[in-house]
Amino acid sequence: MIARLRELRYTLIGQTRLLGGMCLQLAEDTFGIKIPATRFFLHSYSYFFRDTGDFEDALVRRYAEVKRELQVLCVGCARGQEPYTIAILCDKLGIPVSVTAVDRSPQAVGIAREGVYDLDRERSNARNSRGEAPVERIDAHLRWFEPAPGGHRIIAPIRARVKFEVMDAGDLPFDGDRDLVFARNMLYYLPPAKLEDVVRRLKRALCPGLGVESIITDPITKRKGLVR
Repeated sequence: MIARLRELRYTLIGQTRLLGGMCLQLAEDTFGIKIPATRFFLHSYSYFFRDTGDFEDALVRRYAEVKRELQVLCVGCARGQEPYTIAILCDKLGIPVSVTAVDRSPQAVGIAREGVYDLDRERSNARNSRGEAPVERIDAHLRWFEPAPGGHRIIAPIRARVKFEVMDAGDLPFDGDRDLVFARNMLYYLPPAKLEDVVRRLKRALCPGLGVESIITDPITKRKGLVR
């Protein structure tokens, strides 16, 4: 019973955020203004090692194909947990990688560039998730963090592999040089006209010969068939 109530709560929160985020993003894009409430509805905070089963194998397969440094694009990177997770996993697997991570929020990108996180908060967000057991994965990768004022900082060799830029998904300039593109928990917020343009830009970013299977999304995006 408790598990069912928790599931209903997550569903209600998810649908409310989705509807609110879509409406506010549409208003921002239409009128060219920034609405402070938008950030409440968007996923501005993630956590480390979120649903890595969705992409870890893709990193391994692509590296086996090309045997060179992977070029990865992460769109809607929020505060940096996902791109840093990608870099940490690649370091652990012995895969050279360069990650470009973009987000429309200067505040989120500023935090990501600092690379300092409260690991207790990370664990709390992970416990409240419904994915694979990421709390244990956080604790299993502590050697990639070092104590710092305000929490723990990603170690320098990993920070050097990730470049953060303030950029809207509708302005992506990348052209045919990315091995994988990550666009999770953000595409379903976009109004239809912008979504079509963004998906076209995501596809254009991929290396020649790669298809939509190299665009890593999330269950909602897959279920809604937003990337074809």
